[in-house]
Amino acid sequence: MGCENEESKVRTMERVGSPLSMILVQILSTGMFLLSKLVLDGGRFIFAILTYRCIVGALFVLPFALVMERKKWSEVNWIAGFWIFCNALTGITAAMALYYYGLRDTNATYGASFLNLVPVVTFLFAVLMREIGIRQSRRKDKDPWYIALFRGAMVLSMYFGLTFHIPSLHLGANGNKQITEAADHHTARGTLFLVGSCISFSAWAIVQAKLLQVYPFKYCATMYTCIVASLQSLAFGWALNSKRSAWKLQWDLQLLLVLYSGALNTGAVFCLVSWVVAIKALPIPHMFNALSLVLTSF
Repeated sequence: MGCENEESKVRTMERVGSPLSMILVQILSTGMFLLSKLVLDGGRFIFAILTYRCIVGALFVLPFALVMERKKWSEVNWIAGFWIFCNALTGITAAMALYYYGLRDTNATYGASFLNLVPVVTFLFAVLMREIGIRQSRRKDKDPWYIALFRGAMVLSMYFGLTFHIPSLHLGANGNKQITEAADHHTARGTLFLVGSCISFSAWAIVQAKLLQVYPFKYCATMYTCIVASLQSLAFGWALNSKRSAWKLQWDLQLLLVLYSGALNTGAVFCLVSWVVAIKALPIPHMFNALSLVLTSF
């Protein structure tokens, strides 16, 4: 009886904690969207930001991996290494690079609205890859979380109403803050980038589940993912722009974005999503993306 009660308590905590953790993920993402838009409008090199944020993310997760999974570092084999590489490529390097380029060409609200397509595309990917069987789908169709979040994502993904433009904040030579109107946006090009980011994020959800099957240690997996993503971003970025000025990190909003996105939006978010995927308490964690649109617009 005691074991059954303990298991019941754990399951209850998982069912309550998983949606709360996904809400926290969306709050952190909202701050990243707005801060990223301010920095990107300043013309900063995107792959430099990605490289530095991944390094910060790895350092953020390192203490957790040392304390909680210190004996699991050496259990990485070639199969786990392959999925870690794919996890880094789909979840950070490709997804965030495309999202940053799309965000630079559009605006924060428009970019956040595209994330509502992620749960829909993820669900389709999962069905195609037989991750969700017919019987399991029927059972989940009766889950109130699944019904509410899936329908909400579908509605918001097809909404094309008012968008809110946030002016860029720059520091002039005399130190005074000057608010400048947003430049002409390349909406069509930005939309293509955002669609690519959406597809990459959806693929990442499937890859994340595969990785945790072969290497079920979320802190070590997150740390390795951040390290690999930093190397991938460095390679892509160096091929595009090898000028030292493009990689120089200064004491400004770019540094704040690197620290914020690296520690919270890479380290913490990856750990939270890995935990939810591992316990399978929610059908698709990305269904909470609709909340970021509301918060970003607000």
